[in-house]
Amino acid sequence: MLNKSGNLIFGIGMSLFITFFSSCEKEDLSEISNGELGLESNIEKESFLSCSWENADLIDGKGMYHSDSQRKWPNATVKYVISQQYLDVDNARPQEMVRTLKRAMNEWTNKTGIRFQEVNPNTTSRNDYTLVKESAGSSSTLGYAPGLLPMELKIRYNAPFGVYLHELGHAIGLYHEQQRPDRDRYVTVHPNLINNQLYKIPSRQYVVHTPFDFNSVMLYSSSGYYGDYNMVRADNGQPFVSNGYSNGVLSQGDIDAVKAMYFSSLPEDVSSNYWAYNEIAFMWQNGYIRGSDGVNYRPNNNLTRAQFASLISSIINPPAIRGDRNFTDVPSNHWAKAAISKAVRGGYLSGYNDGSFKPNRNVSKLEMTIALANGLRLSGGNSNHLLSFSDRSQIPSWARASIQNATANKLVVNYPNKSYFRPNNSATRADAAMIFYQTLVRLGKAPRRNNPYIVLP
Repeated sequence: MLNKSGNLIFGIGMSLFITFFSSCEKEDLSEISNGELGLESNIEKESFLSCSWENADLIDGKGMYHSDSQRKWPNATVKYVISQQYLDVDNARPQEMVRTLKRAMNEWTNKTGIRFQEVNPNTTSRNDYTLVKESAGSSSTLGYAPGLLPMELKIRYNAPFGVYLHELGHAIGLYHEQQRPDRDRYVTVHPNLINNQLYKIPSRQYVVHTPFDFNSVMLYSSSGYYGDYNMVRADNGQPFVSNGYSNGVLSQGDIDAVKAMYFSSLPEDVSSNYWAYNEIAFMWQNGYIRGSDGVNYRPNNNLTRAQFASLISSIINPPAIRGDRNFTDVPSNHWAKAAISKAVRGGYLSGYNDGSFKPNRNVSKLEMTIALANGLRLSGGNSNHLLSFSDRSQIPSWARASIQNATANKLVVNYPNKSYFRPNNSATRADAAMIFYQTLVRLGKAPRRNNPYIVLP
């Protein structure tokens, strides 16, 4: 809907509302009875405006629409704050909802690369986060809308998992699939619904990235409105069930849409003749890496230990194999606290003897390579794998086995001279992109490339 600030809000059961004009009368809709075909039958009780739709210029978005590119979250990271009503640790109900919410967030992150960051409302502008709260119905502000307050994500208690995925999709910036400008080729909508709940979004506002997807989590099934078949397939007139929304599963179309929205373009500061261009392009377009401004990668900048931990957490997502550590210089509100914890528990990183982690210290190429070799449990190396390094004497004896294993598994990339490992140099962001790309190759998640700076065993 458009709230009084002009903000687009989407919710279950009602697709697009106009509340911009105070002359509109609100009517409560009773909860819809269960339909035959899907979870959409559990539609939320929401408000509908009995407007005459005289202001078509606002309804179809003239002068007031936002394209999805304008609704993208900076750095592909959705910032959120969980309402105080969820923080009652003695109440199992809100805790269950928070767990389900974070499971849905992890699903979007693991499949698309989009991230969710819980922030402190006392230190973050209200313009820069969405507030998660419980409500009688489920709805979400569309994407990032700074200055159009309030950005909110509402979930009803006992909502199925598909609702969580669906509303997070709106928070990321996705419209309903059934409101695409080309939807009439695929679905036929009952005339009574065309001008309100199933209003078609104009093409200048809804940028179509992917083919129409009957399995999208953003698509309601035929019984999604009033429990009747008010939307059927255009090709055969038959009702359908949206697998994604009904069963709580992200479709390939959902995944591709988010990747196209956030990661289709390439970083502006990495030219096509850059030594690691192909690998950086792959990592960027698939959501593995990004820049702080969402536009530039800054490949020649050094990488800090906190940033390295963040890459381990988001790209590898290691399971815990040991306990956590509380570091003296990583407070609970540190931006990389969760990532550092995951990298430590996963066996990739450790702190220093004085109890610190030194998150802002640059990570060296030696440290980065050892962490990945040990964390991935690499093997197969021997002393011959260091013979090609002219500076092998600079590699400490205690670290040689790890570097040998990394070399044997083609994780070592030496730029600008393949003969020099330069163990004590600070690792650059390009170095990080390359070694993580090679890690993905080894894990079968990226195609093998013949970069001339890869050290071959």
